[in-house]
Amino acid sequence: ALRKMGLRGGLHSYLHVLDSEAKRETINACLKAVTDLSWIEDIDDLLALSRSTKIDYRDAACIALGSIVQDSGAATLGVPVTPKDGAKPDPAATAIVPELLLKVIDRLVEIVETDVTWEVRAAASRSILKTGKPAADKRRAKMPAHVNSSDRDVAPTAREWAGDDAAVGSG
Repeated sequence: ALRKMGLRGGLHSYLHVLDSEAKRETINACLKAVTDLSWIEDIDDLLALSRSTKIDYRDAACIALGSIVQDSGAATLGVPVTPKDGAKPDPAATAIVPELLLKVIDRLVEIVETDVTWEVRAAASRSILKTGKPAADKRRAKMPAHVNSSDRDVAPTAREWAGDDAAVGSG
C-alpha cells in the first residue's frame, strides 16, 4: 500500500530495527519494507546490507537493488523517464546515474561469484538480469571463467550470463 501511494525511500528506520534484537515477525516486516520501499537514495545502504552476515538481509538487499534498477529505468543510464501525454517529468522517475549503477552491477556480480548461499546468489542473478544492457558486457566478461565451476549453482548462472558462445567454447 505504501508503494502504491508513492512512499518509497528512506529505509533508515527499517535498517535500524534490523540492527536490533527485534522479534522475527518484526524483522520480516522490515525486510519486506526493504524489498518493496527502497529507492535510488537507499542504494548505498542496500550495498552495505548486501554484506550482512545474515542470509535474509543479503537476499533482501539483492531483491531491492534489482527492483530499484528495474523500476528506475536504469537501462537509460541517468536519462529522465519521458512522461506520457506531454506531462512534466517526475524528478523521482530519473534513472540511476551511471556511476551508481556500476557500483550496483559490480556488487551483484561479486555476490554471484562469491556468496556461499545459493538463495543470495540466485537473488543477485535475477537482479543483475534486470539491469539489461548496462550489465551485459560485465556479465559476459566475468562469467566465462565460472562456466565450468564445480558449484552446481554457479555454473548454470555463468552459462546463462555468458551466453551460448562461452558455454560452447568452454565445454
